[in-house]
Amino acid sequence: MALGMALVAGGASAADASPALTAATTPVTFDCRADPPFESVVFATEQTITTNVPSRVRVGTMFSGSGAADPYYVPTEVNGIANRELRDFTLTMQLSGPASVTGASYSGGANLGPGIPSVTTTATTVTLKVPGPLTAGTWVTLPTITINAVAASTTGTVELRVAGTSYADPGLRVTSVVPLDPDPPIIAPSSCFPSPSPVLSSTVIYRR
Repeated sequence: MALGMALVAGGASAADASPALTAATTPVTFDCRADPPFESVVFATEQTITTNVPSRVRVGTMFSGSGAADPYYVPTEVNGIANRELRDFTLTMQLSGPASVTGASYSGGANLGPGIPSVTTTATTVTLKVPGPLTAGTWVTLPTITINAVAASTTGTVELRVAGTSYADPGLRVTSVVPLDPDPPIIAPSSCFPSPSPVLSSTVIYRR
């Protein structure tokens, strides 16, 4: 899975509305662990996140962000344990610095199962949840996310990262369904966080 985020300024003068954009592609390694009683199952997965953001935005400016996810291959096994499908794929992105999230929406996506995705926000986070199920052995494309935000009245640098600092504070949650035919499957949620947690993009908030 790779999530691209493009932030575009608006709501100011024509010059401010079309700032120079800076593109970056950043690999992110997630440290993951299954929830109890399967906490002995620890694994890592690497995602690539592409960002395309304005290098700077004037104070008080509204700006919007949109991003499309690269295709993600749903694994058939994790650490040698069979996986039938993934459910409740939940990824949180975090914005820090002098700006606030004012809303978000999603569009598109492919092979996401019958569940309806959703996007929720706080003043500093955007969370995409894809209920699935996402069938093992298939490629899926996560929805495109559009974020609306506003720069504060103070100067500084706005940074975008994947949220999460530990298993107890995850930025990614996902549930694996382990087949045990003819017995009922095991439902095994996992918590993941970026380790390390690179800055995906940065935008300077400036005063004219």
